[in-house]
Amino acid sequence: MTYEQALAQLYTKAEIKLIKTIKRKAKYGNATTYERSLLNQVQKQIKQLRKASDVIVQKLVKTNYKEGLDKLMQDIALDPAAPRSYSLMSGLNINQINIIVDNITSQLNKAVATVGRRCNDYIRQAALEAAAKKLTTGQTVKQMQQDLQNKLVDSKITSVAYANGTEHNIKDYAAMVARTTTAETQNTAQVVQGNAWGYDLVRMTSHYPTCEVCAMYQGRVYALTKEAANGKYKGKNGKPLRFAYLYDTALVDGYNTIHPNCRHRFAIFPANAYTKDELAEFSRQSMQPFADLRSDTERKSYAREQAVKRKKGASRRQYEEIKQYLPEQVPKTFAAWQRMKHTKSQRYIDLVSDYRSIKKIIASSSQNGIIGVDKKDLSAYIGEEITKKDSQHIREWYYANVTDIPNQIDKSQPFETQVKQAFELRNKYKHSARAAMSDAETAEFLDRKRPTPSFEELLNSKMERKKLTREEALRDILETASTTNAYINKEFGL
Repeated sequence: MTYEQALAQLYTKAEIKLIKTIKRKAKYGNATTYERSLLNQVQKQIKQLRKASDVIVQKLVKTNYKEGLDKLMQDIALDPAAPRSYSLMSGLNINQINIIVDNITSQLNKAVATVGRRCNDYIRQAALEAAAKKLTTGQTVKQMQQDLQNKLVDSKITSVAYANGTEHNIKDYAAMVARTTTAETQNTAQVVQGNAWGYDLVRMTSHYPTCEVCAMYQGRVYALTKEAANGKYKGKNGKPLRFAYLYDTALVDGYNTIHPNCRHRFAIFPANAYTKDELAEFSRQSMQPFADLRSDTERKSYAREQAVKRKKGASRRQYEEIKQYLPEQVPKTFAAWQRMKHTKSQRYIDLVSDYRSIKKIIASSSQNGIIGVDKKDLSAYIGEEITKKDSQHIREWYYANVTDIPNQIDKSQPFETQVKQAFELRNKYKHSARAAMSDAETAEFLDRKRPTPSFEELLNSKMERKKLTREEALRDILETASTTNAYINKEFGL
């Protein structure tokens, strides 16, 4: 995983955790106590996010700055007089690295601070509303939490406003910053170190298809100094050559990228490696009018490319979200997930179905809150009927009885008989839990989407899916009969 990916993943997980904390924070005391506790928890997570983000940004910038310097060495290799080594730890480069780190850290911290303020505002507003309602309706802390959850559904609590006024969630913002930082850092390394060595021309890369902005600037040679822009270099017969000044044309905003998420790079252009005729042609191209000269074909191709990127981005967000809920079931890589999704395999369909089921169960249970439970407190559920119909207690009952299955098997029986006993007990508890659900829709959904296979069907499925022998499949059934979804258990405080 690259540092760019690591930064994006950090904010993805942080956003999910933050929203879950607000939705699922255990309730105790009165509204004021709950408010204070929730605010402290949110601020703790914000602080942890900042700290982890700072570490990754340092590594991201340093790694990409070095990559920029390595590319610089390749670009100037044609010049016989070019330096053959560089020092990443020189005062010049360390200073530039620190400047970029400070700028990026400041951007991300502002975004995090915005999210933190919004969280605080929503929580405090919910507390005030709860206090007001209590005077007239006797509203409880549980209702306050539910009101807060309802606000979160349609809110932009984790959104960050861009300069153009649009709002995006913080994980997408962080991903954009990471990609932009990669480009800007590599460009800065090229320009700063190259200029320090006496090079004053750069060339912008070309890509097909490209956007309407970059189309005006790509492929040209630019001057880093006014002197290089206004005739320092000579063509045939000593004719002065002009080059567009980089900071009056492509880079006018103080950044070393054309725009956020830009894939174009600037590379040092060693003039000594080219003939006067070649320099004259580069000068002519550099001074062409700045206009979007893309064909209709390229415009359409670019639009299609962006649509694919947006679709891929949505798919990655879906993958990261589901991975939080079903970490053991989802593929290890995003590429494998994409293949599953593209073919609409049964495994993909089941994963999405399970994810939706878990989300619905957790959402319904949040109305009743989380009760912190130790394993030792669950013994009273074993062998007893389900007496309470809320999701919390049903899950506790199910967890207690399923995990006790090994103690309920007759160990004097043949091995396969023991496996069948475990299988039947697991199904018994599953059906009892579903039948007890007050949410009939969810129960019906689970029965329809996750039907209980017969013993032989399960055995054959494990042998086929996991490439197991019959003996290995039997042992797998026995071992998994007493396990439950760890993520759901955690959500219910188990």
